[in-house]
Order: sequence, then C-alpha cells, then structure tokens
Amino acid sequence: MLRRSSRIIILFGFLAVLFACGPTLQPPSISRQQLEQEADLQRELLFKTFTDRSVRLQRIYAPLKIANADLCGSNISPATGIIGIDQQSLPANLRQSAQRLYGVNDGVTIIDVVPNTPASEAGLQPRDVITGAARGAGTMPSGWTWSSLTVADLVKVLDGPADTPITFLIRHGGSVSPVVMHPRVGCNYPIQLIPGDDFNAFSDGKRIVMVNGLFNHVPDDREIAVIVSHELAHNILRHVEKREGNAAAAGAGGLVFDIGLAVLGINTGGAFSKAAMDAGARAYSQDFEYEADYLAMYMLARAGFDFAAGPDLIRRMGAQHPSSQVKNYFSTHPSTPERAVAMTETIREIQAKVSREEALLPKNLEGQALPVNTAIAQSKSPVVLAGQTQPAMPTTTAAPQSALGFAPVTQTTPPSMNSPAPVPATVVTTQRLFAQLYLIKGPVVSDPPQVFKGEFLPSGKVQVVLGRRLLTGDFELVGLTDPITPKHGPSLIKPETFKVSPNSDAKGFAALSDDTGMQLECVYSLTRSNGRGDGTCADNQRNTYRIIFD
Repeated sequence: MLRRSSRIIILFGFLAVLFACGPTLQPPSISRQQLEQEADLQRELLFKTFTDRSVRLQRIYAPLKIANADLCGSNISPATGIIGIDQQSLPANLRQSAQRLYGVNDGVTIIDVVPNTPASEAGLQPRDVITGAARGAGTMPSGWTWSSLTVADLVKVLDGPADTPITFLIRHGGSVSPVVMHPRVGCNYPIQLIPGDDFNAFSDGKRIVMVNGLFNHVPDDREIAVIVSHELAHNILRHVEKREGNAAAAGAGGLVFDIGLAVLGINTGGAFSKAAMDAGARAYSQDFEYEADYLAMYMLARAGFDFAAGPDLIRRMGAQHPSSQVKNYFSTHPSTPERAVAMTETIREIQAKVSREEALLPKNLEGQALPVNTAIAQSKSPVVLAGQTQPAMPTTTAAPQSALGFAPVTQTTPPSMNSPAPVPATVVTTQRLFAQLYLIKGPVVSDPPQVFKGEFLPSGKVQVVLGRRLLTGDFELVGLTDPITPKHGPSLIKPETFKVSPNSDAKGFAALSDDTGMQLECVYSLTRSNGRGDGTCADNQRNTYRIIFD
C-alpha cells in the first residue's frame, strides 16, 4: 500500500513539473479573420516585391538586349520598352492587388516604361492601358472601348519582323488614341524571373532564368547586369548545344511545372527543378565559363554599363564563399581569383580598343569566329564607355519580355538622352512629311476610327484629304521654347495649351480650309531627325483628330 501511494505521489509530482514548463504569459487571442487579412497583406507584399524586381530586371536587360542584337544572329525580335501585365493572366487571389497597386483592369496595363525606348519616346506612361494592337502604321486595331487584350495577344502581334511599325491603341485617362511605334531590334532570348529563395541564374539556350532569391544576395543592379550578361553570353555562344548530354533543358521543363504550381498558389519550393538545375550547373566546362565572362564584359561595355562591377562581384563571391577561391579541376567554374583577374584583363583590352577607335568585338580563336549581323552593327552609334561623355543620341536603350508581362532598376538605368538644344524661332524643314489623322471625337465616331491623310511640304504648304474634301493651307514650325504665333489667328484650337511629346525638338501649327467654308487647325510636335511626331487637330464641324507623323 505504501509502495502504491509512493507511485501516485511520484506521478502527480511528474505532472506538476510537466505543466510548470508551459507558457507563463497570455498573448492576445487571434481570430480567423485577422489571420486571413494578414495572409492577404503578405501575399500582396510578395506580389509587389516580385513585380518590382521583374521591372528592375527588364530595365537592366533592355540595353544589353538592344546594344548586342548584332551578336544574336537571326535570333532577334522587336523591342518596344513596354512592361505590362493583364488581369486575366493573374490568379484570382492577386487580381485585386494588381488593380490596387498598378491599376490593372481590362486590356494590358503598362506598369513601367524603359527609358530611351520607342515607348518612352512615344510618351507612354505607367497606368496607361493598351486596348488594341496591330502591325502596320495604317492598320487600325479594335479596342476603342472595353478591351479583353492580354499579354499573350500582344506578344503574338510583336512576334514578327523587327522593322515593321506597330499601331497601339492607348487609353490614357478617359480617352483612347492610336500610337504608331517603330520598335528597335533586340536579342530574342526572353528573360524570366521565377519564384524561389536560391541564389541562382542560368540559361537554357532559349531564354535566361533568374531566381527571385538572387536579388536578396545581389542588391546592386550593376552586379545584376554582370550576371544577366554572363547568361546571355552562354546563349549567344550556344554553349548548351555544344555540350552533349546537357541537362539545362530538362531544368527548364521542371521550372515550367514549378511556375505553373506557384501561380496556382502551391509552393513546391522548387523541388521539381532543383535536381534539374543541379544537373544543368554541370553543363558548362571551365572554358565555357571563361568564354562567357569574356563576352559578358564586352556586352556590358557596348550597353554603357559600368563593367568594373564584374571583378567586384566575383571578389565578393570569393569573400562570401572561401572555397571558391581555390582552384578545383572538378568544379564547373574557374576559381574566383582566376575569374576576377581575367575580367580585369578584359577591361584593359576593351579600354585599349576604345582608345584606338576599334570595333568592340572580342578576339576569336584561330579558325573560329563569333557571327556578327553586319546590317545591325552598321546602324549603331559609336560606343561610349561608362563615365565618359555620352553622345546626344545613344543607342544603348531598349525593351523586352517579362515574367509578369512583356516587353518583359537602387535603380541603374541606361544612359539618358540629352535635352534637345534650343532651335531658332523659325525652323525650316527640308523634309516632305506625311501624316495620318484619326477621328477620335465628334458627332459621328466609329470603332475603329476613320483615318485621313495629310501631307506637309518643305515650302510650308499643307494639304489634308477629309473624305471627299481637300483642305489646303500653311504650317509653321518653331523651337520648343518659342511661342507659336500663327499667321492665321487660331480659332478652333489653343496652341499654348498643347503639351509636346518627349524627345521632340520642334512644335508646329497648321491652318487649312476649303472653298465650302470647312476649316481645320492642327498643333503638333516633331522630332526633325526622323520626321516623327504627333498632335491634335480640330475642325469647325465639332470633330477632334489625333494626328500622327510617320
């Protein structure tokens, strides 16, 4: 009996000690509604972070893609500088966040415009909406009202010859207007940001893949540019094709599966693609890595980036991962000291070529040659290294494909275009300019709108055909800072309230009439070097037109 009582006392003593190890304080209780709200908040924060990083990536890749298009052979595509997103491509639980953060509703909403690209030159802005698009300067797409246009639809329109103009319907505020854009040429290796915490980036011969976690370790966009150019070099040099048994393509398949699940809200942690990426990491020999570093330095210089960030990045990697400092013949990459020294020597080589005014192309092995598209190369302006005086019209600008939209940065941007120099009060043009007038407002407006033709002659005379009417008159062109003082006092339009387009260097006014009493007035801005511009016209029949010079 005493023995049993002892056991009972011991048991109760053990329970007392056990419960004495429990919590001491009483935190506030949490409701299910609070948890759901917090989960929504964190989901929106993740979406914004991922979107902002995608935009940064596009801004970095754009000048690299454009400036090195001549190295990409026939694998080129149009580049506009638009970064957009559409509601239909997003999972349902992110659509409200997209609308709240970026104004995404119908059509393709522009969330950013890459500087010094056709999109920025056309005056497009974030929160503008693309409601329609079609190839050709005179082709009118549908989409003047509510639009179901998606990024995928837009990519189909852009997928064609890079030298063909594209007509976009742009909704800005409450009005829709056509914008004719002349894309530039860029390498056709789309860049994609994917979810994941890994410090990783790779190329599969068709695209460049950056893992979201890389931004946590490399916050400097100059260093991101080094990584992007290195992966672009792997694709240009066709390293995947040259390496038999390469597993990188298999990794891409795994990534597609992971991305699909992540969009649905299921986080696999990259389980499907980690094994493939590990195999893909062994795809490149040390010689290939040296070669990619070498070409990457040239591409950074051609695009106006600070290529001194290359050796700096490698040194920092060596400091953070000491094992990479030791040469290992079984490793896929050279040691970090070898890479940093090789990059430094490449920088000296590039600087010497610039001082001798030689073409910025890497040296070829005997009997080998890096293919160069001479047609694109001849159209480029001279290369100016980062830190030197920038020419007035740099070509190191661009646009691309985005993981969240299309194209598809502390933010490094391409060298900005200088402000246009003042021009005389009276500007003389020797060009014969052609314009299209789109009827966008009036008693009778169609969808798509009616399009009329205009011609501006070097003599200062202008004529416009409106249906069966031929209107003739005069126009004058002045500098941006000079007031328009029309010979014929304007009565239908106010030139002083007109806002000129970005990168234009002159503005003008035209007054026309016919023998029936019809009158038309136009105010517009132009870039005289290419004869492109846009503006507004109004007639005395209560009609308003968008005029586009092309």
